[in-house]
Amino acid sequence: MPRPHPDSLGSAVREAYRRGEEDEALQPIVLGDADGRPLGRPEPEDAFVFYDIRGEREVELTRSLTEEGFPHFPVKRLSLDFVTLIEYASHLRVKVAFPPSERLRLTLTEVITRTGRRVVKISESEKAAHVG
Repeated sequence: MPRPHPDSLGSAVREAYRRGEEDEALQPIVLGDADGRPLGRPEPEDAFVFYDIRGEREVELTRSLTEEGFPHFPVKRLSLDFVTLIEYASHLRVKVAFPPSERLRLTLTEVITRTGRRVVKISESEKAAHVG
C-alpha cells in the first residue's frame, strides 16, 4: 500500500492511474508523514461530512463508523459527529444535511406502469443500484 508524503498525494493518484486503476477501484492510498507514519486517522470528537451521493459504499463505510457492534471488520469506536449530504438509508443513525423533503410520487416509471405497460431499465453494472 503506497504511503505518499503529504505533498505527493496527487502524484500517488496519478501513479495509480498509470497502473490502470480507476476511480471506482483505486487501491488504498495512505497519506503519511516524512517517516511513513499514517496521517489523518479519525480521532474521538472528529466530525465527518460524507458528501458522495452514490450511496452503496457510503452506507457500508457509514455503518462501520457509526454502528455499535459493527460485525464485518474490527473498528475502533469513536464519538464522531457524522453528517451525510443526503439520506443514504433511513436506518443510519447520522445527521443528514439535505434530508428528503417528501416522497417522490408520480415518477415516469410509476405513471407508465399504471397504464399497464412494462418498463425495462438497462444500465451498466456500476449504475445498476441507481436504476431501481
